[in-house]
Amino acid sequence: MAGTIPQPEATLALPIPALPALADLPPPTLDDEALPALPALPDLPPPSREAVCGSCEASFTVRDLTLRRVPCPICGDSVEV
Repeated sequence: MAGTIPQPEATLALPIPALPALADLPPPTLDDEALPALPALPDLPPPSREAVCGSCEASFTVRDLTLRRVPCPICGDSVEV
């Protein structure tokens, strides 16, 4: 090997500062009131993926994620998803 990197002869151990105790942290407040509850999460969209036909270049959505091959809705050719 042409250029070897010299290893350091010694490493210095630096002291790690102490973490504050949890009792020392103030409780989270908002104007001396309890924090409001989180809003409900929105519903997830139904799973789907896009496919493009190699023959006619049509782009369409496939809603069944278990399918590996679907017919093109425009030209009828088989499209791998």
